[in-house]
Amino acid sequence: MKFFNKDFIIQKLSISLIFHLITFLSYIYYLFFYSKDIFPDLYFISFLGIILILNLIGSLISKKRINHLYAISFEKINVILGLSNSIACYFTTFYFFTDGIRSSSCFDSRNFLVLSITQFLFWIRISSDILIMIIFYNYSIIDLQKEKNQKLNLTGLFNLFLVDFLFGFGFFLSFYIETFFKIKINRMIIVLNLLIILYSTNPLLKHSISILMFSRPESKANEIDLLISKIYSIDGVIDIILKKFWIVHSGFYAGKIHLKISQNSNSDLILQQVHSLFKYLINYLTIQIEIEEENGNNFDLENKEMNLDLN
Repeated sequence: MKFFNKDFIIQKLSISLIFHLITFLSYIYYLFFYSKDIFPDLYFISFLGIILILNLIGSLISKKRINHLYAISFEKINVILGLSNSIACYFTTFYFFTDGIRSSSCFDSRNFLVLSITQFLFWIRISSDILIMIIFYNYSIIDLQKEKNQKLNLTGLFNLFLVDFLFGFGFFLSFYIETFFKIKINRMIIVLNLLIILYSTNPLLKHSISILMFSRPESKANEIDLLISKIYSIDGVIDIILKKFWIVHSGFYAGKIHLKISQNSNSDLILQQVHSLFKYLINYLTIQIEIEEENGNNFDLENKEMNLDLN
């Protein structure tokens, strides 16, 4: 199976970290020369920076692989990071939601200079969020129907910066509308942002958990059931003792099948037929064959691990 170019992923994360560092330094400058009221925002920007660094470290670790089996294990790092990023999305959404509900406005309009600089900082922050989302745009949607190795950690990062962008832009929009039109829509925008984030983050959270729990790939359930039914029609197959399929990581599926076959059947031919059934769906398949003798006693003939799609 072809894995993504890890260097390309690391480049994306590094560029995103640079954009975010510009925002962080801008807020540090404002903190020292203008006002300390920006501390809560600086804490959150630092939080996003730490998450970017952790994802960069995770991608560097997952790049280190000895063989394919190690590659599968290291790929779990990106799944764990995807789950962590999803939880961070919920945390930041809750933070912005509660803070926005309590606050009537996000800007202090009493000091024109401070107001202007604060708005300038917000524009830098929003611009940085947009640039980072553009970098991760190809990973923004979890498409479980496609045969591809989705980088769940990058999807989580897209959602995380989407949270920062939506609530930041929402504060901007509500402030200007309230200033010029005297209409308060702050809470309505906050609720709308909450719904958007929940809609975009829930699939990632569920998919990450299903991978870590070795769950059955529900998106492939109908195809798997159809192929299992075709095994029964193979000449010599008496019964399927065990059939188990699970998600190893996004776009990579594994399975185990234990077959009971008749004594006079050709085991190699049966293996080839099972291989041809699953080669376009399951990436790593273990097939165990058990021969039934005429007297009713069974004995194991062979265990074969079939690597079906690793080119």
